Amino acid sequence: MAYFYTNDHTRLYYEDSQNKQGQPMIMIHGYGGNHAEFLNQQIAFEEQGFRVIVFDQRNHGASARTGKGARVSRLGADLADLIRELALDHVILVGHSMGAAVIWAYLSLYGAAQVARVVTIDQSPKALNTPDWPYGLLDDTWDNLSLTARNVEHVKMTVKHLPDNVYEAIRTVQADHPFNYEQNEPLLMNHLVQDWRDVIRTYRDVPQLFVAGGDSPLWSSDYAVTCQHITDDQAEVAIVPHTGHLPHVEDPESFNAILTTFVNA
Repeated sequence: MAYFYTNDHTRLYYEDSQNKQGQPMIMIHGYGGNHAEFLNQQIAFEEQGFRVIVFDQRNHGASARTGKGARVSRLGADLADLIRELALDHVILVGHSMGAAVIWAYLSLYGAAQVARVVTIDQSPKALNTPDWPYGLLDDTWDNLSLTARNVEHVKMTVKHLPDNVYEAIRTVQADHPFNYEQNEPLLMNHLVQDWRDVIRTYRDVPQLFVAGGDSPLWSSDYAVTCQHITDDQAEVAIVPHTGHLPHVEDPESFNAILTTFVNA
């Protein structure tokens, strides 16, 4: 348990493995989430010898509340600050939901020199539905963007009951550090208008894994197969059946097996 300061002087909370010799793996939560959702991944991959790092993004979890940087590009810069703070290299980046967009923002801004592999979990690279991209969020279009953003908060994100240990860990962080949806709506709006398909294509030589929930309430898992085609079929795809938007939390056994195979390939 520790804190670091970003280059715009915002204090962010993070947890780092005791084993500093393992390959670093940074796990990044999504909008409204916190680091505790990766508890069962922390346990499993630290046991495998990885240096697992989780953190709370600005305005989330135990990190500082600030009016600065309510945009995905700033969150990508925060990730760069963490990598720099810990002097990491050959990093495996694992991002859930908006955390995936943070990875794409990082790659867009800083390149992949320090990145070994990328894993994104249930996140379409384009949330707006358009004629060339029918895999966006719900019925989200330019015409109803504000309404969709407000409605996302009320969507039931899971299909399965969460494991007791993760459920309690998430609720504890939420109770101690409530997330303010109204104040953070500008960040969500910024997230929903991005299009990261060019980044996926640009960095197709970086091993990428797209993991989708088979019954995600936000979008069809078909987005993941389409992303694979964007990489000229160099990326890998895994659909976790009977899970919603949080497959890594809902079915950690299946997700951890998929991630283990990918990171050890």
